[in-house]
Parts: sequence; C-alpha cells; structure tokens
Amino acid sequence: LTARAALAVGSCIIFLVVAGWAEVFAPLWQWGWLAGSATFVILGVGFAAAVLVEMRLVTLRRWRMVVGRSAVAALARLVLVVPLALGIFDGNLALWLFLIAALPISTSGYVLVLYTRMTCDHQDRLLPQRPRNLDSIMRFATVNWVGLVATQGPIFAIPLLVAFSVDSADNAPFYVAWSFGAMAFLLPQTIGQVTLSEANYDGQLSNKLIHGLKLALLLTCVASFFAQLTGGFIADLYGPGYEELSFFIPLVVAASIPWSYTSLGLTASRIREHHGEVLFVSVFHFTTTMVPALILTPLYGAEAAVWCWVAGNTATALVVAMMYLRWKLDPENALVRSSVDARVS
Repeated sequence: LTARAALAVGSCIIFLVVAGWAEVFAPLWQWGWLAGSATFVILGVGFAAAVLVEMRLVTLRRWRMVVGRSAVAALARLVLVVPLALGIFDGNLALWLFLIAALPISTSGYVLVLYTRMTCDHQDRLLPQRPRNLDSIMRFATVNWVGLVATQGPIFAIPLLVAFSVDSADNAPFYVAWSFGAMAFLLPQTIGQVTLSEANYDGQLSNKLIHGLKLALLLTCVASFFAQLTGGFIADLYGPGYEELSFFIPLVVAASIPWSYTSLGLTASRIREHHGEVLFVSVFHFTTTMVPALILTPLYGAEAAVWCWVAGNTATALVVAMMYLRWKLDPENALVRSSVDARVS
C-alpha cells in the first residue's frame, strides 16, 4: 500500500509540474488551480481503473460486463453531447469536450472497482493473490507492453506527422478519414484479446486462433467493402475541401485486413510465450510503417502517409503468415498439439 500511494503521489506531482507551464491544460483552471488539478487526477485514476478492471473481467470471461461497460460509457458520451448539439452550452468548450471524452469511462472504472470488490469471491477478486510465477508474469507483461506501444504507436504518431507536414486544409480530410479507419483496427485487436483469454481457459489454441482469424478477416473485409461504398457519400456530406475522403477512407480501412493476420499472430505468440516473436513482429510493424512515413510524408503529403500505412501493415502480415507456416511445420509446436497437450503446456 505504501508503494502504491507513493506511485500515485509521484504521478500527481509530475502532472502538476508539467501542467504549470503547459498551455494545453489552461481550460482546467476555469474552476481554479486546485479544483482543476483534482478533476484531472480523479478522472485519470478512474480512466486507468476502467482499463485494468476490464482486462480483469476479460480474464474472468465476464463478457456481458465487458460489453455492457463499453455500451453504457458510449451512451453516456452521447448524452453529454446533447447540450452541444442543441446549442445550449455556453461554458468552457474545451473543458466540456474533455469531460465528454473522460468522464463516462472514468466513472465506469470506479463503478466496476466497487462492483468487483463487493461481488467477486476470493478467487475472482480484482487483485488476485500473488502467484508463485510472478517473474514470468512480469516478463510477459513487460514484453507485451513494449509490443503494444510499437504496434499502436503509429496509429497516434502518423496523424501528428501529417499535421506537422501539411497545411490545415490538406490535414482536415486525412484526419477525418483516419478517425473512421482507426475504428476498424479495433475489431481484430478485440478479437485477439478474447482469443487470448479463451485459449488460456480451455487450451483449444489452434481452433480458437483459426476461428478468431476467420472472424477478424470477415469483419474487416465487410468494413472495407462498406468504406468503398460510402467513401464518396461521406466526402459529399462534409462538403468542399473534403473530396479526398473518398480516396483516404477505403485505403485506411483496407489496411485493417492485413492487420487481422498481425493481431492474431501476436496473440498466438503471446499464448505460446514466445517473447522474441512478439518483439520482432511489433518492432517490424513499427519500422515498416513509421520509417517510410517519416521520410515520404514531408515530401508528398498525407497521401504518402496513407500508402505507407497500407504497405507497412501488408508487409507485417506477410511476415506473420510465414511464421504461421513455420509453426504448422513444427511437430513440437502448440499450434498442432491436441487440446490436452496444449492445456498442459
């Protein structure tokens, strides 16, 4: 408890030092420096709790609660948007947008912590008893944290790169298209998380991965098809200056198809605890997407960034496909073992 309290206090101190000179935090000070800081810290802790509790619920296979939390948080965001849509909000717009983004998820985090505390038994509690193989768990968590940063980093870094490389008129259609396309990448990622939990639960590694990959490919192909059909309509809906949406949206969404192979391949490596494969695929994905984008985007604009994104995801998927072929040819590999052997391993 002392270490956790020290970590929390240290994080708050770092935030307050940064917030003291960062202009981006200025909207928080509308309620005063102390109240603004407390608001940010409370919402930040709740946001982190929501992520951690959801991961715990995934390991417990409480799918109704996982889906229900996301649905209620999304609905709450829509409710908070109503004042803006009706034009009756006349306060600090930036602060209100921050509350729309953070308040529902943060509140769900506190609610879920309280719920699991009150309803879960000793075995299924939020913080399970420290296992004997803690070193193995920490190694797994560290490797996959690095892998997550490497694979998810370009999703946030490429829009920033485009924003610094082109003017606002060219950045606007790209940013809108990227916002649409990024949602398609959540599908394979979520399926991979569920597959990871289910395979660890019953040992059916090969079957779970194949079904997960088929589902991810089906959903991303359907999403790409609709993106191709609706790209022009969305461009017309946004009006003049957004004609490139009809080009950007289908391409960004189409990159989610090869990402399905990458996401499920990383899931297979995580289940088998082949940490070297996780790091290799993750770093390869980061390198093949970000390095060309860093070179070509300043020269050729947002269109180059989109093509780099598609090419990087495709190249990574090909590497994962070759790794999967190697797994199938290895008779000692868990992918081709029986469910009993996989459960033991």
